[in-house]
Amino acid sequence: MKRSAIAMILVIVLVMFSGCTQSQPAATPQPIVTQVPATQEITETPAAPEITTAAPVVTVTVIRHVEVQKAWKDSDLRISFKAPSSWEVTTWRMDLPEGSQGLEYKTQLVPGDVFYIMTFPISRNQDQDYRNIFRRWAPAPEESTVTINNIVFDRFESTKEEKTQVAYVARKSSANDLGYSSVLYFVADSTKQFEIDDFEDVVQSFAYLGKDTAATATGNEIPRIR
Repeated sequence: MKRSAIAMILVIVLVMFSGCTQSQPAATPQPIVTQVPATQEITETPAAPEITTAAPVVTVTVIRHVEVQKAWKDSDLRISFKAPSSWEVTTWRMDLPEGSQGLEYKTQLVPGDVFYIMTFPISRNQDQDYRNIFRRWAPAPEESTVTINNIVFDRFESTKEEKTQVAYVARKSSANDLGYSSVLYFVADSTKQFEIDDFEDVVQSFAYLGKDTAATATGNEIPRIR
């Protein structure tokens, strides 16, 4: 009986020992997860528009000095016009070639043949002679027809080397009541600002006087040299 008890105790001890030393079930291997870094969203900022700065505009103010105009007239030739008060205007009778008949007068406005007026009787056909002369200018002139104070003119203009030649030839049908016709001529320097405009202003004032108005018309008598 004593042996049975001992055997029973050994059995119990073995059972208990086996329970304590039983291996724990192996853990189920977990998959290895590799963490991928989050992709950073890159937002492209649009480039600022290119700003073009325009060069500053320089405004140049050109002042045209307008001289006081002086009225002139020749009661004998029945012509009149206005010119800058500083101009010295004179008239003289031209010497014609031997054998020529008639009269011709030259009224000088600017010395050196820069600006002058020729006045002559239409009976000699000098108007056509002047047209022929002006048509030989080089370069060939531009021709046009203009009317100034009821006088019809053939106008010629030619520019060369900063010089502009302009001539106005009155038609016979526009002669004054004495039968006189006129040619107005000037040469303007294009390097002198407003010179051609100043000369044209004088031309635009040119007019013929009638027999009833020549003596009473406003204006200074043009000095006659000879």
